[in-house]
Amino acid sequence: RERPRACALRATLPSPFPPPGLPSAESGLEYQASAFPLRVMVFVDGSWLYYSFHGRRPNCPVQQRYGDGWAFSNSVAFDRLPYLISQHIHQQLLRRYGTRRFVEITRTMVFTSYRADTHRRSLRMSMFRQMAAAGFEVHVRTTTGLQEKCIDISLAVEMMHYA
Repeated sequence: RERPRACALRATLPSPFPPPGLPSAESGLEYQASAFPLRVMVFVDGSWLYYSFHGRRPNCPVQQRYGDGWAFSNSVAFDRLPYLISQHIHQQLLRRYGTRRFVEITRTMVFTSYRADTHRRSLRMSMFRQMAAAGFEVHVRTTTGLQEKCIDISLAVEMMHYA
């Protein structure tokens, strides 16, 4: 005999798995064909991302849409990035191979560097604090000269480590 539940759990995202005892044909929903999710790690060159958003790119679509100084009146929902990436990969797998697989982002890593004299309230520092608050692993190096070095190498070494 089952005990009544005080409250039912609610998921924020629809489950890729059918509920127990419910045939997928009767549900009207489509579920994944494999019980094993595709596990993905995301590696971000944070310096490239920063400069894509804030300067050094004359045709930035964000700046074109929201105007100069967009970062002061808008914010980027970095916590949604892994979800958006997983949905995009899921759709690509469906289009290219006709396969339905749940995509699980297991880790999101960001690599960047900045000079030691970078102000803590700068847009650059703020962006990486927001990413860390969103659950990203932020790897930071200090730049000693004028040129940023070793970010690509650090990113590649971590990718090979987890491959």
